[in-house]
Amino acid sequence: MIRIKREKLNSLEQFKKDRKLLQRNIELCVRELEKAKNNLEITKKKYGRKSIEYRNAYIEVQRYRYEYERLQLASRFIRPNNEEDILYRRAKISSFDKELRNVISKELDLRFHGTPIYFAEQIIKSGEISSSADRYGGYISSTDPEGEFSVSDISNLYNTIALYTDLTAYQKSLPCGCVFALFPAGMEDEMYPGLMYNVNIKRNPDQLFGIFTTPENIMRVRNWMQEAKLDSEKVFTFEEFKQFVQEQSELINSGEEQVIPDFENVRGISEIRKITNSRTQKRVNGLLFALRGITNRREYEGKRGER
Repeated sequence: MIRIKREKLNSLEQFKKDRKLLQRNIELCVRELEKAKNNLEITKKKYGRKSIEYRNAYIEVQRYRYEYERLQLASRFIRPNNEEDILYRRAKISSFDKELRNVISKELDLRFHGTPIYFAEQIIKSGEISSSADRYGGYISSTDPEGEFSVSDISNLYNTIALYTDLTAYQKSLPCGCVFALFPAGMEDEMYPGLMYNVNIKRNPDQLFGIFTTPENIMRVRNWMQEAKLDSEKVFTFEEFKQFVQEQSELINSGEEQVIPDFENVRGISEIRKITNSRTQKRVNGLLFALRGITNRREYEGKRGER
């Protein structure tokens, strides 16, 4: 009993520190955003709106806007940790991808997109999975170009689980995120298992195979789905998702039921495919923006460390 009380106290202390740090980062981001906006106006007068200098200054504004909104969203979900949730999340990092590989059919070709809980809410309410470049005027927060977003397949699901789903965000007193399991929309998606064209799960609900998250989040995510008029039965805990995949895989392997939908005539897929640049060029552009973002983030972290 004493041990539990001490852990609760430590959890509360960590929460207070994390909340204070988060608020400080929001305030710093507000200041940097204002500086970037002022610089944008100066750059516009000096070089004009069509200049490279203006474009770079505009992307800088979008970078701080993205970071400010991300931190604001996170502040809605920060809460004290609990030991049971932490143990659950640690177990899923180490074993879940292997467990899923053991039960999934080779014919069940899924793509997995992991995201923090606050972005999961945005995805469900808007219906769209897209890159930051689409949402923030061309600013690339990772390496995803406009029109596409990163995914994994079953062979490298570990990367999605460990790196993008916020399973370790309890270190910041934040809940776990969600993983969206999707069907590739056709040959273009199938040829590039690390990328998918933007998906609208309201317009193409059959493309969403399922969403899985931790028990802490299950009811809130189902409520979001209901509010968005999407199928809340597609929301699972990790264990429930594995069971669902196993059941669907058995149906596929037995030939009893067609589980995989046909996307040839799905409304909106043709529009999604109308992207003028080649994927290769877009990935190069994405990497260049990412390198620039890393440099900018280091400068940002340096400024934060000085305060």
